Amino acid sequence: MAKRDTFLQLSRRRVHHHTKGRPHPNPSAH
Repeated sequence: MAKRDTFLQLSRRRVHHHTKGRPHPNPSAH
């Protein structure tokens, strides 16, 4: 579960840093 938490945090941060308003910067990450 910890891995998922970290991934989520990283994903959220990346999304915020990459683009604002887009649902998914890269669908491959899912």
